[in-house]
Amino acid sequence: MSLPTSKDCMGIIIFDLDGTLVNSMPAHAKAFGEVLRAFSIPEQASQNDYYFTAGQPIDRQFKHTLSLFGSPFSAADIKELSHQFLDILRRSQFELFPSTAAVVAQLSRAGYRLAISSGSSPDNVAEKLRHAALRGYFTVVLGSDYENGILLKGAEHFEQIKKKLNVSDAYFIENTLAVGDGPHDMEIAREAKVRAVGIARNNNEQELRQAGAHYLIYDLDGLLDILAPGQGHAVFMPIAQWSR
Repeated sequence: MSLPTSKDCMGIIIFDLDGTLVNSMPAHAKAFGEVLRAFSIPEQASQNDYYFTAGQPIDRQFKHTLSLFGSPFSAADIKELSHQFLDILRRSQFELFPSTAAVVAQLSRAGYRLAISSGSSPDNVAEKLRHAALRGYFTVVLGSDYENGILLKGAEHFEQIKKKLNVSDAYFIENTLAVGDGPHDMEIAREAKVRAVGIARNNNEQELRQAGAHYLIYDLDGLLDILAPGQGHAVFMPIAQWSR
């Protein structure tokens, strides 16, 4: 699908999925702690580090936690841990945050092109969107295929989004907003030179700001306050007009 660059396009909004649109982080953290029990790391400590490294590729999260506790590991260990973690998630069910469906629908109607860039596996992302009946609102949906080491969240996803929407680098930078709940989401946006909105759900305001968040919100309704300020969410502004 080609994205028009005329005035009727309000811009591109790239959403993280877990912890941003879907209330899945507690289940993710629990699964993370469960699979690390084999390395004798306390589950609560593992879960705390999962939240601290939220948004990073899962292999990097496992490496961070194992290194933090001085546990030796191999590349094969990381691959197996990632496999076990993803297997647990495939068997899990998750719910949307209360405002997700209404906000996504309103942004789509307003003329923004919506995309998802997730660190979850493509199958897991597809299942979550199917369960939530949200897939139709998103022009581009990308998960991270860790098992094959391809199309991972980060610069690779952003390049794919530009390609699928058929926009130039300059247009992408000027007209894109990235929304996520982890510092890594903000870092990805900063590296891509696009505006970033951090959702502070775990008392991580400082970390989000330090990582590059241009604006902080506490639920998705806050995104409407940014894009339709003082208009009762009736009149939205193009992302290119939002001050950095």
